[in-house]
Amino acid sequence: FTMNLGTAIMLEASMSYLGVGITPPTPAWGSMVSEGYKYLVSNPAIALLPGICVLLVVISFNIVGDSLRDAPAEGEIVMDENKILLDVKHLCTSFFTPAGEVKAVNDVSYYVCEQEIVAVVGESGSGKSVTQMSVMQLVQTPPGRIFGGKVLFEGQNLLAYKPNSKQMQAIRGAQIAMIFQEPMTSLNPVYTVGNQITEVIRRHKKCSRREAWRLGTAALDSVGIPDPETRMKNYPFEMSGGMRQRVALARALAFGGDVILLDEPFRALDPKTRLRMEALVQEHSREALKLLVTHDREEAQFL
Repeated sequence: FTMNLGTAIMLEASMSYLGVGITPPTPAWGSMVSEGYKYLVSNPAIALLPGICVLLVVISFNIVGDSLRDAPAEGEIVMDENKILLDVKHLCTSFFTPAGEVKAVNDVSYYVCEQEIVAVVGESGSGKSVTQMSVMQLVQTPPGRIFGGKVLFEGQNLLAYKPNSKQMQAIRGAQIAMIFQEPMTSLNPVYTVGNQITEVIRRHKKCSRREAWRLGTAALDSVGIPDPETRMKNYPFEMSGGMRQRVALARALAFGGDVILLDEPFRALDPKTRLRMEALVQEHSREALKLLVTHDREEAQFL
């Protein structure tokens, strides 16, 4: 509207200057410029001042219009580039099979700011999980390969590090935690639950075995696993699917982190436990940013 208003003022001034607009004695800037043109040599201010007024008013309306256009809408979050914690740019991941190349992730870009929740919603097989596995450099090679893009975390490109490098091992779990949709793919069946939880705690936190065991037991208790001390000594195959999913949640939340990648983490849980775990994730990671991968729009809206 303000851009059209500036155009209208210019149009009216031009028509008045030509004598086909507003006629005297009604004042108009175009008429003033036209009348002052007769005295341009003797007194140029008579013609210049109305022209300058037209110019300033039109510029002012344009500035106001630009400000209103760029202003955030009500409820809209303004992203500060300085607060972007995870920035994925043009990520490409393919799997090479005997039948040819399968592009699982093709030129994907997104960013997540501090204390923000971003949901990646899509149908099964669309590459949601592979995208997050690529961010963590957990894609099995071969047959998979990350061959393009950047994953910037706190200014450093994670793809510049080798998957098993000390830099990536220090980031996984401590700074970026991931909860997988299939707990049996992330829990080792030949190690006890307690061994796997305390390993994460001791890798990133200097503490004794006893202290790590205490923290692991507390983590299991926080996700509602009964008799956590005994369950710490169990193997994953001795637990139900829902209980294994809660173990995976406990392990990811035991140390915390700046970023939590949730890959359909509540899929194996019953509705009551699911609501409790969703609230638990929000409570334990209030300051962390979260990237939720799901095909459930209601779940995305809840978090």
